[in-house]
Amino acid sequence: QTYSGPVVLGGTAGQFTGNVVSFGGTVDGGSRNINIAGDAAVAGAVSNASTFAVSGATDLGANVSTTNAQTYSGAVDLTGDATLVSTSGGVAFGSTVDGGFNLALSTPSGTANLAGGIGQTAPLASLDVAASAIDVGANIATTGDQDFGAGVTLTGDATLNSSAGNVSFSGQVNGGQNLVVTTAGGVANFTQGAGLSSCLASLTTDAGGTTRLNADVT
Repeated sequence: QTYSGPVVLGGTAGQFTGNVVSFGGTVDGGSRNINIAGDAAVAGAVSNASTFAVSGATDLGANVSTTNAQTYSGAVDLTGDATLVSTSGGVAFGSTVDGGFNLALSTPSGTANLAGGIGQTAPLASLDVAASAIDVGANIATTGDQDFGAGVTLTGDATLNSSAGNVSFSGQVNGGQNLVVTTAGGVANFTQGAGLSSCLASLTTDAGGTTRLNADVT
């Protein structure tokens, strides 16, 4: 399915099934759930949707805004800068995210779930996560800054690498996993410490960067 121009959903529309569902222009969700069974290519901004879910891989090159959850079950390839906003739900990545662009997540009432590796094939330019809570379960690589604007729970071992920026945690980092932070001359900022609710298995920072601790680490 290929929609080259703007799309406005009404009536009972919202379910798309195909090998690839491609949106070349903007999508007005009409306050409906948008469910894509298959792969998706999103080149225009998606707005006014209740939920947005893709069962397959996603080429993502524009912003997506929903009131409730966003779920990307397959691999995500960034083809442009993207800001994903869920005003009352969460944003979940079930697989990898790659591409040399800026990715921002805003989930003020929900969880940002980063279950797959991010930037492992093609590092992101930057990652900015503003959420009620953040789950990190795999490695993350960026050329620029990584900003985690809430408490982080490690659900798996993770290496967070910024080759030319900083890695900053505004909230506590917890979870019985191994955490490695490398900044290659930048700063690893732990504003509220780590392991205070659930001890980390280990914490390692690189010799080339600076580590700033404003609270205890266990």
